[in-house]
This record gives sequence, structure tokens and C-alpha cells, in this order.
Amino acid sequence: MLQAKKIGYRNSGKWLFRNLDLQLPPGEVVGLSGKSGSGKTTMAKVLSGYIQPAEGLIELGGESIVKTVTKVAHPIQLIWQHPEQTINPTWKLSKLLEEAGASDDYLMEQLQIESQWLSRYPHELSAGQLQRFCLLRALLTNPSYLLADEATAMLDTVTQLKLWKLLLKLAEERGIGILAISHDSYLLDRISTRRLDFSKLAD
Repeated sequence: MLQAKKIGYRNSGKWLFRNLDLQLPPGEVVGLSGKSGSGKTTMAKVLSGYIQPAEGLIELGGESIVKTVTKVAHPIQLIWQHPEQTINPTWKLSKLLEEAGASDDYLMEQLQIESQWLSRYPHELSAGQLQRFCLLRALLTNPSYLLADEATAMLDTVTQLKLWKLLLKLAEERGIGILAISHDSYLLDRISTRRLDFSKLAD
């Protein structure tokens, strides 16, 4: 179980959110919506260890996530809306993949990633191809949870649904919990077992 207990974050002295409580059982797909600028992306960064909360606790399996995470990959992986902003553009995909660990032929096949892509640079892939590659990198770390922050918003509707179908299949096979953050109510209704409103999670 992933739990956020009364977490808060502030920027330049101003609180973006406080007293945020969240529970995500393993293997569940939870949809999260809310107003732009309300703090959803910041919350996702806090949960995945990119930034630290100003207050509160984050626990995974009853243990503090800060104590759980050392030099190994973070058990909560964040999938960003703009994948090109999360990887080194001067590295070939093969080198980017090495950061995550050993490659996995099954995952590459399921995500329709061709081996010849690994000799290319990020800008040589389409948005959909690069997002699938970033999803591969996240899955290679064997995460307990995936936080998908508008992860398919830049793709057309058909490509979005195809990618989510693959993601849900892989998550079910591996028992991965997913928090899907999106403004797209239609998408969240299609993929989620339940929905949350960010405004009701925090002050």
C-alpha cells in the first residue's frame, strides 16, 4: 500500500497544498483529476521522490519511503507528459536504457519497441515512440507504482487508448498500482477502477 499522510509542499513560502492524504492499494488503477495549477504534478513529483515534501509522511508497505529508497531505483516511477524533457538528448537510446538496468525482450515486444531504435537519439523518434521507450525504462526498474501525469496527452486518441491498453496489461501482469492524472474524464472513466478529485485530497 502506498500512503501519503498529511503531506504538504510550499514554493517561495506559499503553500501549494497541505494535509494531503492518499491511499493507493497495489494493483489498482486510480484516476485523479483537478484544476490546472492545483498541485497535481507537484504531488506526483513528491510521491516519486523528485522533490521532498515540506511536511507529512510517505509510506510504502508501512515503511517511510525515504528510508526505503537508497541508491536503487525508486519504487514509484513517474511517467511525464513530455518524455523528451526527462532524458538526456545527447545520449543514444541504448545508453539511456542502461541506466534502468538490463533490457527485457518481452517488454520491448509488448511495447512495440524495435531493437534498431536503440542506435538512435531521442529526437529521431516520434512522440508516441519516445513515450513507449520511457515507459520501458520505468518498467525495467520493477516499480511498485507508476504515476502517469498526462502521460498520453500529446498523442491522438487512438494512440492513447492503444498505449493505455498495453500499460494496463503489463501492470496487471506485474501487480503494479497506477495513479493516472489527467484532465480527460473520458480516458479516466475508461481506464480507472475509481476516481479521485484532487481538491478533496488536500487543503
